[in-house]
Amino acid sequence: CVKCYLQLGKLGDIVSILPCLHACYEETGEKPNLVVASRYASILEGLDWLEPVIWPGDWQDVSGALLSAKQHYGEVIITQMHAKDYVPRRQYPSFQLDQWHRCGWLHRWCGLPLDYPRGERAAEGPTILVGDKGESAPFTKTEELIATLTKEFPQHRIVRLSDRILPFAKLLALYDAADLIVTVDTLHAHLSMASKTP
Repeated sequence: CVKCYLQLGKLGDIVSILPCLHACYEETGEKPNLVVASRYASILEGLDWLEPVIWPGDWQDVSGALLSAKQHYGEVIITQMHAKDYVPRRQYPSFQLDQWHRCGWLHRWCGLPLDYPRGERAAEGPTILVGDKGESAPFTKTEELIATLTKEFPQHRIVRLSDRILPFAKLLALYDAADLIVTVDTLHAHLSMASKTP
């Protein structure tokens, strides 16, 4: 029975399950199939251990993507925990714990590495990166946060990640060169697991 995982979006939610899917690959030697909305598929570029299945529809159309996936896969594991037409039963206090449970890797929570390709390490000097904008939960105190960091760390350059439109591999290289990452965005929170920068 060939199976797939279904996580149409968003970026942070997709990155959240990548350690689980990589663990599946390591365990079986077979690339896991991941159904993802075309809008968010760029996050999977360069992952040679994963087979992206691009869903052309809206990222919240879990029902439509599920019908399509069932035509090709004997088992569809839905890890998406939010959509307009899909409200799964929650078992844990965090959606991420539910995702890992559905993937079958909750017993390894926070113990699986995120294997993600990266560009050449950036030479930024003493830097603090700030993920200052989140789409799902906008942060209203951005200017106060930037002012506080600037005052407390005068020897560092404060870089707003919202000002940098970079491929994800280059973003990771930027993480690696920084001294600290401060983020209100789940994309940067989950993707930073691939870096040793605190």
